[in-house]
Order: sequence, then structure tokens, then C-alpha cells
Amino acid sequence: MPGENRRRSARFPIRVELKLLAPDQHMLLLSHTMDLSVHGALVRANRELPIGARVRVSIFRELPQEPLLLNAEVVRIADGDGERLPGVGLHFFDTSRETEHLLRELILDYGSAELEEFDAPV
Repeated sequence: MPGENRRRSARFPIRVELKLLAPDQHMLLLSHTMDLSVHGALVRANRELPIGARVRVSIFRELPQEPLLLNAEVVRIADGDGERLPGVGLHFFDTSRETEHLLRELILDYGSAELEEFDAPV
């Protein structure tokens, strides 16, 4: 159904620095999230990537922690409007339980969510 929300988990307005590598498009982007969930993110991007493009995302955490490394697929292009910046919607895939746990911790560290909200459908 057009306009249907297919997100598996709630997203939170969290800005986290990241690196996005799109090898098929020969693109490396240093940017940040505009919102983040355990299953995806909206990432600020001035350059478009095609829907379906597979990318590798490194989400930077506080030192001395290593970045979180995620596989993602572009599922949406967000055109900038008067209130939002342009970006790409990503869906994370092949994510381990450990990585999902670390994403939950990262979101909680930013103080944008209560633990019980993670399992609530959007």
C-alpha cells in the first residue's frame, strides 16, 4: 500500500557521525544520522544513491570503542524541504544480535528512548 510505514522499530532523532561506503557507485560519504533505529537510519546526503544500492556503514562511537560496522540497503530517498535536509533512508541487514544490542545502547546513551520503546511497533 503506498505510504505504508514498514519500519520494524521506532526511530529516534539522533545525530551520530558515520562513514558510508557505496562501492558500486564509487562513493565514500562522511556524514551523520538524522534519525536512527536498531533496523535502519536516515542519513544526511547531498548526493543520491539508487534505491536498492548496497552500502557499508561505519557508525562512530565514543573512543576507545570501535565503530559499529553495518551492511545496509538504500530503501528511500528523502528530498530536502523547508524543514528537513536531504538524505537517504537505510535498512540494516545481516545484523547480529550483538550489533543490535550495541545499537540499542548507543540510542539509549543519547537519551532519546526508553528501553520499552524498542519493541513497540511504529
